[in-house]
Amino acid sequence: MPSNSSSLDYGPVPRPAIGIVETLTNAPLSPWPLRARGAAGHAAPTPAKQQSRALRFAASRAEHLALATILAIGAGLRLYAFPRIPNGLNQDELSAAYESFSLLSRGTDRWGYQWPAYFLSWGSGQNVLQSYLEIPAVRIFGLSPLGVRIVPLLFGLATITLLYIYVRRLYGPRPALLATFVLAISPWHVMLSRWALESNLLPFFLLLGATWLEKALRPGGCRLRPLSLLPFALALYAYGISELVILPFLL
Repeated sequence: MPSNSSSLDYGPVPRPAIGIVETLTNAPLSPWPLRARGAAGHAAPTPAKQQSRALRFAASRAEHLALATILAIGAGLRLYAFPRIPNGLNQDELSAAYESFSLLSRGTDRWGYQWPAYFLSWGSGQNVLQSYLEIPAVRIFGLSPLGVRIVPLLFGLATITLLYIYVRRLYGPRPALLATFVLAISPWHVMLSRWALESNLLPFFLLLGATWLEKALRPGGCRLRPLSLLPFALALYAYGISELVILPFLL
């Protein structure tokens, strides 16, 4: 055997068999068809593979650190002086909160209709999803600024994370981090997360529907397709005019 192959452990291949092959072929048996094995019987990783693993681990760690930083910034902008800012409660906030209180107390809206799909409100109508989701908050915190505004705050924070998941699936980590950062510091979305206008829930449910639908359209995702339509259906109860966006998107 040549000296350059004596250091390799050929595992279960018998040494006499190697000698027979060398005798018959009148040439030393090349070690390349046989993989070097470590002490545990597994293929020994090459330096290139070890370096690749290290780079992937470092990139993943940096990505998670960047995401955590962005989420912390977004949470800080939304939680600072919450729920005092913006000052006072808007009439639509109060109207939706009173509908929640009425449903919690009597199982009807303010006009006596049991669990309606659309509120009459002051006669102009009002979407119902905000009030239905607000019932547990009103039960716990009462008709207070915290009880009124905590639902959009939670959905606003969830939207930031959901956007990262959706964009990362489609375009990779760097565009996902950039999109998440832009949304986290966006004054529009910061304000949207701090007060309880019923239409403020729409971005979350549209994005949730798009995320589930993208997964359902992948190979093997047929069973998820009916479920992926549920967020779009709920979005219609967050803001009725959203049908002008949802129907063309699905078609």
